[in-house]
Amino acid sequence: MRMRDEECPDCGARNIVDSGMCDIGTVRIRCVGCAGYFLPSTSSGNRTVENVTNAGVPITVWEPAARPST
Repeated sequence: MRMRDEECPDCGARNIVDSGMCDIGTVRIRCVGCAGYFLPSTSSGNRTVENVTNAGVPITVWEPAARPST
């Protein structure tokens, strides 16, 4: 597993995440600083969830509801 440092676009907090999950491009990261969700900016978008997790069955990524604005 390789890790990647992703910065939250809202608060600037550093988030250390698996690079494979970042490469999917559609899985949002939950920020450790502000608890908001964001897509990784450096995503190549060239992998699938099944490929990254080495799964032999389809996987559905659960998407939480949008965070209310404050």
